[in-house]
Amino acid sequence: MLSPKSKGNDSSALSNARRKGNPPNRKHTKSSKEIHLDLLDQILDSKFLNSLSDSSRVTVLKKVILLGRADVSQIAEDLPLDKSVVSRHLTFLSEAGILNRTKIGKQVFYEPDPQNILKRFQAIIDGVQQVIANCCPIVFPFQK
Repeated sequence: MLSPKSKGNDSSALSNARRKGNPPNRKHTKSSKEIHLDLLDQILDSKFLNSLSDSSRVTVLKKVILLGRADVSQIAEDLPLDKSVVSRHLTFLSEAGILNRTKIGKQVFYEPDPQNILKRFQAIIDGVQQVIANCCPIVFPFQK
């Protein structure tokens, strides 16, 4: 038997479903546009793009590109950031697939990962093209 408290929760969930316009106990099938909007959310909210949206991280990335393979001390040299901040940005860029991280002994070296960067940008372009083709097919110039 349900307690009054749990009964209220069930009623609340039912009310929320009705308020949102969803019939209770029915699965919502996503439309093509909703699927493409979800894809757009995944593309635009990716760690890859977020890593490039911070000016300090971009400054660190430029320094790595300039130096090629380098450790945190070399990268942090002459930057207006603390070494610990540079290290955090390098970790973020590495986790986003923009930099390769190699540990040799106690030293950690970073270098750009151009193949992954190009692959990620191509995936973004492909995803955005799919979304645009779905929402505005008449004006989409890249259709084959």
